[in-house]
Amino acid sequence: ITVTDERIYALYSGKNFNQGVETTAQCNILVIFDWNGKIQKRLTLDHPVSTIFFDQEEGELYGIDCSDQLNLVKIYVP
Repeated sequence: ITVTDERIYALYSGKNFNQGVETTAQCNILVIFDWNGKIQKRLTLDHPVSTIFFDQEEGELYGIDCSDQLNLVKIYVP
C-alpha cells in the first residue's frame, strides 16, 4: 500500500497462502481508493509486482516487478 493526499493505492493478488507465500506477494491487480474507502479504479497490471511506491515529487507510481529478475517499473495510471 502507498498513499497520496488524494488516493490510496493497494496491490491485490487474489490468491491465498495455500497457493504458496511467494505467489501471494506477486500481485497483478492495483486497486485505487479515495480516502472515504470508495474504489476509484481497478487496474490489471502487465507484470506482477510485489511492492509499490508513489513518488510525490515526480507524481509517478513505481513497483518492483517480481518476474525472473527484480526490476523497477513505472506503473501508468490513466
